[in-house]
Amino acid sequence: EFGAMYKAEKRARKTGKVVAEGSEPMVSSETTELEPDNNIKLRVRNAVIPILTLIIGSFVGFYLNGLANTDTVVSGPWYEKLGIIFGNSDASIVIFQAALLAGIVALIMGSVQSIYTIKEGIEVWIKGMKSLLITGVILLLAWSLSGIIKELGTSYYLVQTVEKLPEYMNVLLPSIIFILGSIISFATGTSYGTMGILMPLAVPIGFAASGGNSEFMLACVSAVLSGAILGDHCSPISDTTILSSMGAACDHVDHTRTQLPYAFTVGIIAIVFGYIPIGLGINIWVVLPISIIATIATLLILGKKVEE
Repeated sequence: EFGAMYKAEKRARKTGKVVAEGSEPMVSSETTELEPDNNIKLRVRNAVIPILTLIIGSFVGFYLNGLANTDTVVSGPWYEKLGIIFGNSDASIVIFQAALLAGIVALIMGSVQSIYTIKEGIEVWIKGMKSLLITGVILLLAWSLSGIIKELGTSYYLVQTVEKLPEYMNVLLPSIIFILGSIISFATGTSYGTMGILMPLAVPIGFAASGGNSEFMLACVSAVLSGAILGDHCSPISDTTILSSMGAACDHVDHTRTQLPYAFTVGIIAIVFGYIPIGLGINIWVVLPISIIATIATLLILGKKVEE
């Protein structure tokens, strides 16, 4: 480990504190204080079966819901039919139903094994739902901030700036697109939205700058995708970052802070050993091994092993 994550890992190993002093976990104290009864025999199936119910229930729900929402008869190979049906499904409804079903299965399993009564199980279930309230509030605030930034036209301003770059900077074009994608995604908290904004720009500019060179164009497309994901991973207002903090029951700011050194390090390696060499015309099969070696070397130089 290195950076803030190394310090957090060291603290957890030495003191047993998985949350730093003064930090606010993204769940209610009622949830973190829940512990199994010492007299109960712990069984792996009590975790696996509800999770499998959630996964299988989701896929079945996607199919049935999508089928109900598909008006026309779908023709073609089975995988194309399946893709159209899944695409027509309402994910928010299906996942809610699958989660509800998985919760009911867990409730029945615990009751049958006399781990708890139905009444006790429902009380714990309600405590769990309470812990999601703060996550919902933070998500709403994050989406509001993201919406304001989009309305201000920040991303479109940045895109217009790139379009006006002089020709001698074409060598740096993949790197610039990568950085631009990271900034837009970080500011708006969405990787998919960033891809939608930048992709129509990257393809024609990459084509014009390289004279139709397929490797250069592919680098520009990949810069959009990877830059958008980098920014989304670092963004404190990204829904995936917020849900990760909630799922790990850790402080949201601490979670963001521990991820940044890793993300920035890989981003720098991608630019220096990936996009700049590609812009200079170096073959991808030379660039990729060098990038892998640079990543491993960086980890060996910066990383420290946390003592048990």
